[in-house]
Amino acid sequence: MLFDESVSLQNEHSIPKSNSGGEIITLQIGDFSNLIGSQFWSSIAAKDRERNESNPNTLFYIGSENNWYPRSLIVDVKGSFTGDFALKDLEEGNTKMEVDSNEHEVNPKIPFPKHGDIHYHRKSIHELQKFKNNTDSFDKFAIGNLAFQDEMEREEIMDGFRFMLEKCDSVGGIQCFVDVDSAAAGLANDMITQIRDDFTTQPLFTFGFTPYSSNLKEISERRSINTILSLHHLSASSSVYTPIDVQFWKPNIFSKINLELSDNLHTSAVLGHVLNTALLPLRKLTQKITPHRLMNLLNQGSRQNIAALSCSIPFPFKDNFTTSLTDVGLFYNSKFMVDLSPVWDRKESPSGELISLRGIVDSKTEKVSSIFSSYLSLYRGNREVSVVSQPQYISPNFPRIFSDKIGSRGELLSKPRPSDVNVHYLPVLTNLYNTRGLYPYLETVVKEFVEIGKPKIQKEIENPDQVEELLNDLWTIVDNYAPPSLL
Repeated sequence: MLFDESVSLQNEHSIPKSNSGGEIITLQIGDFSNLIGSQFWSSIAAKDRERNESNPNTLFYIGSENNWYPRSLIVDVKGSFTGDFALKDLEEGNTKMEVDSNEHEVNPKIPFPKHGDIHYHRKSIHELQKFKNNTDSFDKFAIGNLAFQDEMEREEIMDGFRFMLEKCDSVGGIQCFVDVDSAAAGLANDMITQIRDDFTTQPLFTFGFTPYSSNLKEISERRSINTILSLHHLSASSSVYTPIDVQFWKPNIFSKINLELSDNLHTSAVLGHVLNTALLPLRKLTQKITPHRLMNLLNQGSRQNIAALSCSIPFPFKDNFTTSLTDVGLFYNSKFMVDLSPVWDRKESPSGELISLRGIVDSKTEKVSSIFSSYLSLYRGNREVSVVSQPQYISPNFPRIFSDKIGSRGELLSKPRPSDVNVHYLPVLTNLYNTRGLYPYLETVVKEFVEIGKPKIQKEIENPDQVEELLNDLWTIVDNYAPPSLL
């Protein structure tokens, strides 16, 4: 088995045990985030990787029988981990996810990849015993707080985290995928707060996800409260907080992907693969960007650590994989760069950014990176640019939603792709950045929160007496992202 951008896993001595940035632990909390995590891990796991451009030890450790296990802690309500997959080998402390005979059905509640050959240790997985799947009992931020306050639940969750710590030589950082439209956000915030007591200096990057809802009118008030409480608390407890709200995505957001916004399998597949590329610089073997460097890029000071994520998927290479770097720069600036975060004003230049481009089929990737950096320096500020030749591997459980104008390697075709040919790779460009372009969104959601009214808000939060303090903090965040013309 090989990992993407990695060396053979059969020879653990050929892989560096650690690197200058240290290992990264991944937290996944909530239905949608676990589905995204499924795609994230399965897009990394593969059997036919050729180039050795990243270090799998950053995210994985070697377990029994020389298998590789994600350094992940996965939390969801009771009943979420059943369906197409069965838990195996628990008596030996190992959890292997296997697909049942029905290969055509995908349970959207299952956070584990089909055919990815991913192994999970049993301590990676925690079910909240007092909350069940397919109920409305886990829909409130404060309920997540209460769930973590349960001594037994808290101890089992933190025992799983301590186990992952034991599998690290040196923790470089923590990345967290969390649903922010439910109680998962409250639980995640309390988890992060406790982790922060012991890891005060390690960078912690939180991605807050909101899935699309077709019955938004019925849940808009509760979702608004959960979203704003997540924004307030998670941006305070994390080094960098990146909100990604599918509800704000436009129909036909990707010109070459037939995406149904209401289908969580579709949106999670895109997000899992985009995050793979966006975070790839943290695990590169050479010219690696450390978690601390990324934190310094995206965290501009007190209450100004909210970032945005945009992408081009697939990045538009033509049939022969040729393009000019001028085209790269122009495309990067164009309207075809898709905002996954609610950035409503792209005219505002980022105060810091990480650009990750993969799929440059050229042996001179260092030259490409240098020219690309020089081009961007004409109009950009504080940044890092990462370029690798290996394109993004498409996991086997990625839904077949690609346009027939995309070839098997992600290239743009002049003729339709045959129906019996699948897309296996994609060139991808991502941009993770801190920008005042978030200001209109931040102002809007805080105003919506205020309009709900103090009495209702008091019923939704853990400490009702702190409403005024909460509102003051929120307006401080909004003011920190206001354009200079409004100050």
